[in-house]
Amino acid sequence: MSVCDELCKARNVGVPLVAINTQEPTWLCSAIGERMVGEQGSPPVVTWDCLRGLQGVGRGSMLWGLDAGVLQDEGRSEERFVGDSATDRLFSEIGQWPGEPIVILLNAQRYVGMYAVMQGICNLRDVLKRKGGMLVLVGPLITLPVELQQDVLMLTEPRPTRQELAKLATRVAIDARASGLSNFKWSEDEATQCADSMIGMGAFSAEQTLALCASESGIDHAKLQQEARKAIEQTRGISFMNGAGFDGIVGLEAAKGFYSRLMRGPDKPLAVVYIDEIDDAMTGASGGDLSGVSSDMLGYLSSWMEEYQVVGTLCTGVPGTGKSTIAAALGTEFSVPVMKLDLGGVRAGTGEGLVGQAEMFLRLAIQSIEAVSEPRRLLMIATCNKLRSLPAKLKARLALGSFFFDYPTPGAQEAAFALWLGKYGLPQQELPPHQQWVPRDIKQCCELAFRLQCSLVEAARYVVPAAQRDTREIETLRQEASGRFICADKGGLFVVSSDAAEPANAVTEELAGRKFRFYPQPEQPMVEKKMGFDLGGDK
Repeated sequence: MSVCDELCKARNVGVPLVAINTQEPTWLCSAIGERMVGEQGSPPVVTWDCLRGLQGVGRGSMLWGLDAGVLQDEGRSEERFVGDSATDRLFSEIGQWPGEPIVILLNAQRYVGMYAVMQGICNLRDVLKRKGGMLVLVGPLITLPVELQQDVLMLTEPRPTRQELAKLATRVAIDARASGLSNFKWSEDEATQCADSMIGMGAFSAEQTLALCASESGIDHAKLQQEARKAIEQTRGISFMNGAGFDGIVGLEAAKGFYSRLMRGPDKPLAVVYIDEIDDAMTGASGGDLSGVSSDMLGYLSSWMEEYQVVGTLCTGVPGTGKSTIAAALGTEFSVPVMKLDLGGVRAGTGEGLVGQAEMFLRLAIQSIEAVSEPRRLLMIATCNKLRSLPAKLKARLALGSFFFDYPTPGAQEAAFALWLGKYGLPQQELPPHQQWVPRDIKQCCELAFRLQCSLVEAARYVVPAAQRDTREIETLRQEASGRFICADKGGLFVVSSDAAEPANAVTEELAGRKFRFYPQPEQPMVEKKMGFDLGGDK
């Protein structure tokens, strides 16, 4: 059932107040006007915005007795309710209009939080109920104040499906041929391919993008996919990831095997969502965040994951070992979109005065994700660097697969060197000492050798391995994950070996009843700066 059909059904049973979340408000208003022509009494449909004031929509609006007094008088803006300040007068007079009007308030999300508008809507509930009229609030994401939540029927217009986009593409192709492109190539397969590229877009933007990508020879599919992704990336916090496939990943056989079987199994995912360092994005969600932004986002995200039946997995481990790489590779390997959800970008600019906006932006981002997937067919891969900071709610939602990405084996390191030497066109040569180097360190060394035109041994002088930069943090993470995560390379439980070779300066410290091995860096001499007095207090 379309949103217009739901609106007609609501009107027939006497619902006075409706809110519709839509990405295509102008198109929806036209569709409502045309749909109401065949309804009983052909009720007039009128829209309002702050610049144009009242406007009639569709043929039904011409049957209204107010056409001559208000809608057709272009010179009397005060009677057309133009301007933000006109909303209080508008709500006062709607109840006095004749007939059973349907009044659509455009971009209502900008107004419903204002006290005068909220009270005006409350006052209209019983008036419109008695006379059979309706007030429709339209906007991309409407959040009702508590005073209206029990009085307003909430509807959501879904984004076009693949079938609807295929029909739209066929219509554009017919128009292209009619406009003179007689050699325009078209088939059902072309329509399906266009629909797959445009999934997640609104109807208007999809039509415009498709028309721009049409030429004498047909549709430029590469350009169409690029432009479609640009349009979706306008949503705050959403971007697409591209990878080289599993051929560009050395080792990690257990993780690659797990995700391969998952992507080919029953209810195989139609899309992948990647969240990097989800623990940092949710800092303070369990307490400490006075603004309440983190807790709001945590509540909405965890509830949505449960309701949408998201297939959630968690990856942690040594930085630079391929956690994000394996997520990006799934798109190329299995021809599915991989979308990065940047929770930090979603909440950027929000604060104590803007509590609720972060959740609003998150809801918009999730709408874009839902448009390219289906319930039970969305895979989420989240990474985490601080296991203790991850809220229990999210741990429960990301429990289908938990992988630890440890330091690569010597064989995997040599394979990584061979991979990157080939990609940078470097000859086989002596390898530098690379104990506990991760793939990112190896890539950096090869890139430096290429850019500096030097040997790998010389380039290694400019590389600071992750194991040396974040020694304590990495070892703490390995100990916390031991026995709790699956080894991403060999499979089975990841367990820290007690007899593994350790540097001579390794020390043992006890924390919370458990022993940890740390590798402290050389101490730097303390510099004493005198500010008029020496440390003894003498002048």
